[in-house]
Amino acid sequence: LARLGWRLGWYGARMGMALLNLLMIVALVVLVWWTADALNRMNAARLETDSQLRQVTELMNQAFEPMIVRELGGAIRAWNHGAETLYGWPAAEALGQSEQALLHGVVPLMEELDRILESTGHWEGELLHATRDGSWVTVVSRQTARRMGNGRILVLECNRDITLQQRNAQLLRENQQRLQLALEASNMATFEWDLVGNKHVWHESVLALLGIQADSFAGSSQEFFQLIHPDDRHLL
Repeated sequence: LARLGWRLGWYGARMGMALLNLLMIVALVVLVWWTADALNRMNAARLETDSQLRQVTELMNQAFEPMIVRELGGAIRAWNHGAETLYGWPAAEALGQSEQALLHGVVPLMEELDRILESTGHWEGELLHATRDGSWVTVVSRQTARRMGNGRILVLECNRDITLQQRNAQLLRENQQRLQLALEASNMATFEWDLVGNKHVWHESVLALLGIQADSFAGSSQEFFQLIHPDDRHLL
C-alpha cells in the first residue's frame, strides 16, 4: 500500500509509515479482541460446567451409593456423601486429586478403562480400591463418559461395595469344604429334598455311599425308599 501510494502521489514516506503503523495497530486490536472472545467463551464453558457439576453433586448427595465425577485420566470433580462414607476422605480432600493416586487403582487397568470409556462411553466391572485407613474394598463400578462443551470428557462413576458379600461367599465355600471333609471322614452323605415341590438333589456322595451309578438311578423318592432296608423305612 505504501509503494502504491508513493507511485500515485497520494502521500509521502511519512504518510506511508503512519498508515503501516495504523494497520499494525488495527491487526493487533483484532487479535486482542479475538483472543479475549475466545477466553470469554472458554470461561463461559467452564462456568457452565462448574454450575452443572454443582447441580450434579447436589443430586449425587441424595444417593446412598458412592458416586464420583472425574475428568478422563484427570482429577476428581465431584465426590458425594456415599464416597465419603466408603472411602473415608471428605470431599474437600478428594476434589482435585487423581482417583488413581487417591484410591491406589492399578495403572494399566485404569488406562485401559479410560480408553474404553473414550471409545464407547460406558464401562462396568469390579475394581479394588484403597480407603483412607489403609483397608481395601471391592466395588462393582458402573461408569459413563460424556464430552462437555469445553471439549473435556467427564466420567460419572457409581460404585457399589461388595466386600462383605465376597467375604461371606468365601466363608460359605470354606464351610462347605469343611462339611464335605467331615462327611467323607465319617462315611456319611447328604441330599436335598424339597417337600413342597417334591424335588430332590442327590449329591455324588449319596450315590457313592449306596454303591449305585448315576445313570442307573432316576432320583425319585420311591426309588430311594427301595434302597432302604424294610425294617428302617418307617423311620423316614
